[in-house]
Amino acid sequence: MSIASRDENRIPTLLGVSSTDGTTPITVYADPSTHRLLVDMNGSTGPTGPTGLTGPTGLTGPTGPTGPTGLTGPTGLTGPTGPTGPDSTVAGPTGPTGLTGPTGPTGLTGSTGPTGSAVPRVVSTTSSGTITIDSDTTDLFDLSAQSATGAFQAPSGSAQNGQKLIIRVVDAGTAEPLTWATGASGFNAPSSSLTLPSTTTTSTILHLGFMFDTANSLNKWNLIAKI
Repeated sequence: MSIASRDENRIPTLLGVSSTDGTTPITVYADPSTHRLLVDMNGSTGPTGPTGLTGPTGLTGPTGPTGPTGLTGPTGLTGPTGPTGPDSTVAGPTGPTGLTGPTGPTGLTGSTGPTGSAVPRVVSTTSSGTITIDSDTTDLFDLSAQSATGAFQAPSGSAQNGQKLIIRVVDAGTAEPLTWATGASGFNAPSSSLTLPSTTTTSTILHLGFMFDTANSLNKWNLIAKI
């Protein structure tokens, strides 16, 4: 079936059906010169059909195996270390030892003296010819009535350096001679102005002060006071 119409040039045309699929309409028009029916091969564009559904995305295939690692090139050669030399068995010379000076002599150790007391230890007698004082037990030796020659011997005992001794002498009314032992541990007058008395003074008390002195190995009782 055809539908006749005129085109924009007022040329009669027919709308026919394509024989290709039997449904698609195509334009057929008459050629004014030849009066032939011509088919418009460009028939009108049919409506656009709906867009088809997008199919699901195909599964991602498994990752292929990792290829083998390439071969590592050979490591360069390292220079060999030489052998360690043997330890020396020859000891180096020992430096000279400094000279040690001689040890000085050890000083004398003094003996322990008697325990001091606030009250002097007094030994008293009236008269004596040979007089030996014990320095370990006597601080003051007293002759209260000397009536004979008094011969003072070196005191006995272990006298200490600086130890003091007082001798007090008074005669019985007559001057009496006095002598003094001056050897080891005896008596000594270190000054010409301070001498050991050779006699008593009639009825006068004589006081003599002594100190034991070890300086320069003297080891004697030095007269230090006389009144």
